[in-house]
Amino acid sequence: MRINRRNKANRSSGRHGTARSLQQTVSLLTAALTVAVSACTPPAPPDTEPPVLSLPGTLTTEATSASGATVTFVATAVDAVAGVVPVSCSPDSGSLFPVGVTTVACSASDPAGNTASGTFDVEVTEPVDALAGATRLTAGYHHTCAIVESGEVVCWGADRRDDNDPSLVPEFVPEITGATDIDASSSNTTCVILADGHLECWGRNDFGQLGNGTISGLFDSNPPSPVTAISAATDISVGLYHVCAVLDDGGVQCWGRNSNGQLGDGTTDNSAVPVAVPGVVNAVAVAAEESSTCALLADGTVTCWGLILNSSGWYDQVTAPALNTDITGATDIHAGSGGTMCVLTDIGAVKCWGKNSPGTLGDGTTVDSVTPVMPTGVSNATTITSGNAHSCAVISGGTVKCWGSNQWGELGNGTTTTWTTPNLPAHVSGITTATAVATGAAHSCALLSNSTIRCWGYNGAGGLGNGTTNDSTTPVTVLNAPA
Repeated sequence: MRINRRNKANRSSGRHGTARSLQQTVSLLTAALTVAVSACTPPAPPDTEPPVLSLPGTLTTEATSASGATVTFVATAVDAVAGVVPVSCSPDSGSLFPVGVTTVACSASDPAGNTASGTFDVEVTEPVDALAGATRLTAGYHHTCAIVESGEVVCWGADRRDDNDPSLVPEFVPEITGATDIDASSSNTTCVILADGHLECWGRNDFGQLGNGTISGLFDSNPPSPVTAISAATDISVGLYHVCAVLDDGGVQCWGRNSNGQLGDGTTDNSAVPVAVPGVVNAVAVAAEESSTCALLADGTVTCWGLILNSSGWYDQVTAPALNTDITGATDIHAGSGGTMCVLTDIGAVKCWGKNSPGTLGDGTTVDSVTPVMPTGVSNATTITSGNAHSCAVISGGTVKCWGSNQWGELGNGTTTTWTTPNLPAHVSGITTATAVATGAAHSCALLSNSTIRCWGYNGAGGLGNGTTNDSTTPVTVLNAPA
């Protein structure tokens, strides 16, 4: 029997054609239905809301010359649809503002053409009789000190030297001459290195922080006295309750509180006289905070002891030095009294680790970190410092950036925030020629290239040195010491 293969193929082809036609019909119906549904969907309402403009309040600063002062500020705008939009201000941030009150007008527009506008005032006051000739700077808990060209020391605020009455302007420390370095590191104790390598300390001494073999009451004031048996110091760091010094042979000695092994002698016994830190023989700098200490070694590495954060987020009590393997190429080191450590590297990078509340590591979070974190937007730094809950760096060219807590205006950008807000690094308003920066518990100060000093933040004890107890969110000039 013969089979008609052509007819069979034709029948098969017909079935396939019918299936294709059906698929095409379904596709056309689906497309038509989509168009119909889209036609029924109402269009998005037009954007009629302007951006939300955020401007600083009135900014006040002193003139730095007869022409006025350069003032920087932060103005931002956020749109509900477009997100962050640019802000235009006149005069712009970074402009030279004359003596007097200048109104700054700002505006921001979104892509739909909606515009928000606002104003704020910048007041530049007359130049003042400023402290001159400063060469070194440090900020204590609520006080500030500087070394001047003569080797004398001036302090202002509550330095616990001879009484508990703070000085609102700089006063000479009559017992000190020939000072070459000074440190208070947001504490109530201050120490200086003298030209011959000896040390003198004053202030709080309830754990033997003065290093002279004595212990005083918590609220006692103590004048400068020599530290026992140290005659060749090259660096000094004052922690909250203990002090450490680097000697000219690269060794380190510490004294004061030792409840967590922060003296590094293998014990937890307090000592009112210096004790050697075994195993550290090539230190070039040291940094002491509340419960730990780190030494910067000549090869750019760092070794630490005391209460050390571990990878589990807990703290280990390390009574003898242990190398921090995450740090190389370091050239300077500083500790904040709140538990933060920061180093400056040979490429101008800043790296911080430890406590991060509220944001002292500069990464925009409050998460503690055992590994070093680089503060956001900070590069080409030349010097660094850490306070109780904030940190600052001088940037190449002379500007200053600060980050962390800003409850009292200690970031210097014309604003304040709640204590728990982790603030990212921001430029300090009006500072363009800084050579050094120091941070206290809630205030900051910058040493300028003309050897004057400007401070900002908390001023309840006179730590800003401008003759008042008014806090300031922008830098004020430290007044001259009375003759």
